[in-house]
Amino acid sequence: MIKKGLSWLDVNFEPILMSALFYIMTILIVVQVGLRYFLGLGLSWGEELSRIIFVWLMYFAISYATRNQRHIRVSFLVNKTPEKVQKVILMITDFLFLAFTLRTLVSACNIVGEATLYNDRLVAMDVGLNVIYMAGVVGLLLMSIRLIQNIVWRLRHLDVPIEVFENINGKHLNSRKICFESGDESEWEHLEESEAEQIALGHHEEKGE
Repeated sequence: MIKKGLSWLDVNFEPILMSALFYIMTILIVVQVGLRYFLGLGLSWGEELSRIIFVWLMYFAISYATRNQRHIRVSFLVNKTPEKVQKVILMITDFLFLAFTLRTLVSACNIVGEATLYNDRLVAMDVGLNVIYMAGVVGLLLMSIRLIQNIVWRLRHLDVPIEVFENINGKHLNSRKICFESGDESEWEHLEESEAEQIALGHHEEKGE
């Protein structure tokens, strides 16, 4: 039961938070614009809250992109190297990315500490600036966790074809169907099986050549 719950969170944690924050931000902006242009009124804290939500939304999105290997990268030269070399480069990249993320996380924690020490506050909402800075701490912590997950997954799949090893969009993880997406589990399982067959077929054809 616990394992199933953790698996569900692994897939749905960031998407649910991103969706909720996006809808809240959208509604808040629409209400703010409507009040300003139709009634000549406005929420003094509306713009600040929208910015705060946007910052949190972006950090959750960065974490989710890390899980699904969707960050922008230049792979033209890497793709020209042998498959084993590509895997080594990907592993080195993951470790460097993790080191950078952890170092940035330490800096984010220091910023939170300084903001707490000097009691820095937002103007309109009169709340501590840490309501923004904590987004960096939480987001970078999630990114670190996702990177460790990716590294462990790759270490366990060193013998698979490079297409599987890259795991773009997280499509070779045990589960990747978000709870509010259409289609049942059987459709997703069939899709995953078809993708695996296509990759295996392509890998065998390359060996045959």
